[in-house]
Amino acid sequence: GVTIPAFRRIERSIDELRRTRWTEGSVVVDSDGEPVVIDRIAEGEMVTVYPQGSVGSVDSQAVLIREPLDRFTDEARLLGPIVAGVVVHSKLCTHMACSLGLYQQSSGTLLCPCHQAAFDVLDRGQPVAGPARRPLPRLPIRLTDDGFLVATGDFPDAVGTGFWYRP
Repeated sequence: GVTIPAFRRIERSIDELRRTRWTEGSVVVDSDGEPVVIDRIAEGEMVTVYPQGSVGSVDSQAVLIREPLDRFTDEARLLGPIVAGVVVHSKLCTHMACSLGLYQQSSGTLLCPCHQAAFDVLDRGQPVAGPARRPLPRLPIRLTDDGFLVATGDFPDAVGTGFWYRP
């Protein structure tokens, strides 16, 4: 077949939309750019986090939530390691990419202020209410020997609406 240069540029642009600034070894930092130390995060706490060097990046913003391990479903544990009760999900709602801002600790639910979508972070970020149909992508993380959290790669699925490659 014949390759059309303009089409290649479009393909490359779409592929870039699927990725964020999280990469293997990205240090997890808070909104002030300070590395997150696991011992300073209380159970039931939610912290907005970014990859080091990209604080404020809209597509890379994420929520770190720490809960006792026994609160997570078996399916959530199978999705990937839950490090010391910590999971990190994209902060962008999968309905219309609004920023999730409220964590209801009693139910383990992240709420979207725009259209009232709700996601169960204790069960793989599954949508449980509202118009969202896709779970929140969860960032793969690990703990370093000195207690810092780092990503082991990017989100496994597109953040936000993901409309650029879904039917």
